[in-house]
Amino acid sequence: MAVGTAMDVLQQPGRLCINPTNINTDFPHGGTALGELYKHAIRLNVGQTPINDEGLGIETRDIIYTGEQWSFFAILRSFDSDAINTFFPNTTVGAVSGKRKVMFPGSFNAGSLISTRSVVLLFSPLDADAGLYFLMRKALPLLNATNMINLALKTKAEIGVAFTATRNAANESIEWGYREDITI
Repeated sequence: MAVGTAMDVLQQPGRLCINPTNINTDFPHGGTALGELYKHAIRLNVGQTPINDEGLGIETRDIIYTGEQWSFFAILRSFDSDAINTFFPNTTVGAVSGKRKVMFPGSFNAGSLISTRSVVLLFSPLDADAGLYFLMRKALPLLNATNMINLALKTKAEIGVAFTATRNAANESIEWGYREDITI
């Protein structure tokens, strides 16, 4: 690997969209824009089980890889009816405004499967040609992440959101890389 420089530091401001159809078109790539991101992160949780050498106490001799779980976390600074409908399980359209509102209880009851609300999620960097894209082929909204909504007087409105990846029908989960290397 080449020696890094300050110019190589990756800064990834970007936007979020769901159900994109063509990564080579402009944002939202044929899908639905969810809003501007304030902060965002990808988390990889790798499962592993140590193999210990009994003759040496608890010393680890090897580790068994048991899989990966990818998640995406973000704080949305701007959001609309599409975002509200994606992040909250019980929404309806307001009779007067025609915009989505959250309502509980609703039709999404205890025991409902979150997978029925899955989406294809794409993080799209503002620098479309030099930035890294992150695609979840089947993203499940982590509803607990939306339980903190900042509406304070001296700050901007923010919603924390999160998704975890699972495999789609084609046994695909995530892709993270440059636009020309990812197909939708």
